[in-house]
Amino acid sequence: KDPDRVHRIYMAGDAAVGKTSFVFRICKGKFVPNLSSTLDAKKRNKQTEKTGYAIILNNHTGLVPTRFRAMTRTYFRRADGVLLLYDVTYERSFLNVRDWINDIADGAAKKLPIMLVGNKTDLRDEMEKQGRRVVKYEDGLRLSKEIDALFIETSAKDGNNITEAVIELTRLLRTNQDLEVKSVGMQIHNMSAKKNSSSCCSRQ
Repeated sequence: KDPDRVHRIYMAGDAAVGKTSFVFRICKGKFVPNLSSTLDAKKRNKQTEKTGYAIILNNHTGLVPTRFRAMTRTYFRRADGVLLLYDVTYERSFLNVRDWINDIADGAAKKLPIMLVGNKTDLRDEMEKQGRRVVKYEDGLRLSKEIDALFIETSAKDGNNITEAVIELTRLLRTNQDLEVKSVGMQIHNMSAKKNSSSCCSRQ
């Protein structure tokens, strides 16, 4: 465990896909119906027990109108990774995932690891029986491969896979961070070796 590592995991996705409930479930371990979201981002710290890394969950409210797009893009500038949610019972939120991917790419300082999350699975069967067009697991998995993202389905209501989503993304962030450190170390080593070689040649 490395408590000194802190990962900023930002939430994204349309309004009403369950981002606030997702964060509340992670931080409080319970579900509260009809949680209200606000324009300002909500930050909560959560120490993940299974990975040992501190994370900051930053919840964006999912403002889609054009006038908010600039604000949305700058929001991702300090993120290390993104949990991108859609509602499996509301197809439009799934179709808007590509717009969110573009906003993330435009606003982030670098390519960010993304966990695509199909939320509200507890409602899917009921909504499908009522004739609503729902998003299947296979649809989400296919899209995740197209956008090069991790994928999981969750339910903030019953807690299914909520912790797992954060843990898997955190593991990827750690792996990427370790690779970056290793790469920088190798570059420094190579530069040092080259400098020493040049110094030896100049003395001959």
